[in-house]
Amino acid sequence: MKKKGVIHIDFIVGASIFLVSLVFVFHTAINYFTAKESSYETLETQIAAFSLMRILVLDPGNPPDWVDETTGHFNPMVSSDEFRLGLADYDPEFYSEFNGIGLYVLSWNKVRCLDPANRYYICYIGDVDGDGYPEDPLYQGNASGGAPYHIVNGTLFNAKKSLKLWDYDFLLNITRLDTNWSICYGSIFLQPKDKPVARIRLLVLIRDRSSGVLAPAEVVLFVWKS
Repeated sequence: MKKKGVIHIDFIVGASIFLVSLVFVFHTAINYFTAKESSYETLETQIAAFSLMRILVLDPGNPPDWVDETTGHFNPMVSSDEFRLGLADYDPEFYSEFNGIGLYVLSWNKVRCLDPANRYYICYIGDVDGDGYPEDPLYQGNASGGAPYHIVNGTLFNAKKSLKLWDYDFLLNITRLDTNWSICYGSIFLQPKDKPVARIRLLVLIRDRSSGVLAPAEVVLFVWKS
């Protein structure tokens, strides 16, 4: 005879097994989709990093002669609107023959424009708050007895904008292996805890046309979503 209001032990056991199974299924599903999303974001970041490295290393930029390869002076005809950062060495004959794609040879004078202490320093993010000065964390101030370092051809350049990197940040490190001269350029906010960071390392050459030196160099690029 069944008693009202009494819950049998087999019902409790069955309900418990069902609830545990349900929690397990939901937990597994959440981890699966989270892993898939994380894998996709990692792949997406890696693709962005390879694309950026290709532009920086194989392309002389726009225009390709934005810096005089011999004197190191910035081309006075270049405006910030048309400028796009690229560090490959520019040889007019080679550039025309191979559609602008270089052979992993960087321009020493272009690389030096990534140095905040250089007269022709190219800002990473430019003037964000409108105060006339760049928000670059590595920016060092004004040139001695001259115009501010970040003012080139009367304007303020923005490397990130020129590369159309709306959704990503990067940190670029270039080291000349013959002299150990090194430059760190880009965002110092590296390796966010909640986002994947892509890292690419390349061995290239740097050509200094003013001295005729062709030196080995290491390029390390970090890219992550903003």
